[in-house]
Amino acid sequence: MPLYSGDYITPAEANVGRRVGDPTVRTSDSAAFTGETVIDSVTVPVVSGRTYKIRWTVAWGSTVAGDSVFSRIRVDDLAGAQLQIMRVSVVATGGAGTRWDGTVEGEYTAVSTGNKTFVGTGARATGTGNISAKAASDFPIRLYVECVAVG
Repeated sequence: MPLYSGDYITPAEANVGRRVGDPTVRTSDSAAFTGETVIDSVTVPVVSGRTYKIRWTVAWGSTVAGDSVFSRIRVDDLAGAQLQIMRVSVVATGGAGTRWDGTVEGEYTAVSTGNKTFVGTGARATGTGNISAKAASDFPIRLYVECVAVG
């Protein structure tokens, strides 16, 4: 809904488009894996009926060129409901700066008020290499939550 000069904004509407809680910022590579593994998690306060966008910007590397990786956002933990999945191809391997990235976004509407955890996971989808999330101080991985609707 557009806002105009002089419009009254309720406190709940003022939260739309704002980050909720503190983001998770990773500045170092994850351990290598092949099966689905939690890479990052964030826990934020949510309010019943509000819709939140979870965004995870992640880069992947593999020991074997041509592998692909599933990037997922899940609710709570590794066994939680999948909010979104994206497949990323790792075209080549190499030294520093060789990484293949993408942003995964999902939405969640809170069913109760309290704290909620969201996790970013990775799993080798195809290939034979060992996968890792790639990060550095000048190329961090971020997992964060924004309020997008107050219901």
